[in-house]
Amino acid sequence: MLQNIVKLAVSNYKNQTGGAQHASNETDVMVVFITLILVIFLLAFFGKYLWNEILVKAVSICKPINSWIDLLGLVILFNILFMR
Repeated sequence: MLQNIVKLAVSNYKNQTGGAQHASNETDVMVVFITLILVIFLLAFFGKYLWNEILVKAVSICKPINSWIDLLGLVILFNILFMR
């Protein structure tokens, strides 16, 4: 869903700036890059809060994290362990 929103925004921006002649691959790469940046941004600002304020209180074995980089490492670890 987020990727579709970003793709639409990039397509609209390119059409407004006269960049409609660019290849579809270039647009797709830009969409993936912008989506990745948005996900990391959301993880940085909301992930640490959700972990420390909700998960730590709900699950007794979880400990608070110090920075969003710790959370990013956990996300990467879980993606490696539970890859589909």
